[in-house]
Amino acid sequence: MPSTAVVQFGQMFAGVALVGLAALAIAHVLIAVLAVVGVIGSRQNAGMKIVWFLLIWAMPLIGSVMWFLVGRREQRSQWDPGASQRHPVMQ
Repeated sequence: MPSTAVVQFGQMFAGVALVGLAALAIAHVLIAVLAVVGVIGSRQNAGMKIVWFLLIWAMPLIGSVMWFLVGRREQRSQWDPGASQRHPVMQ
């Protein structure tokens, strides 16, 4: 039979792990929601918005990260031809 200290440590570790998993789940949902809001508010045409929305819906984490890395850049360069050639700090 394990000692009381081992049982208490196990319970504490389980509580910390649960809080960590809950924080990751909340962050995951928040990132996906922010990506969808970004797609809806973007200047892209309706067809591209649907493609991005479906990508974010089908693969929330990957689709959201792709939107923030690629989709927003495409949107910016579409309206400002020199945006992709400027240094990010200078924008």
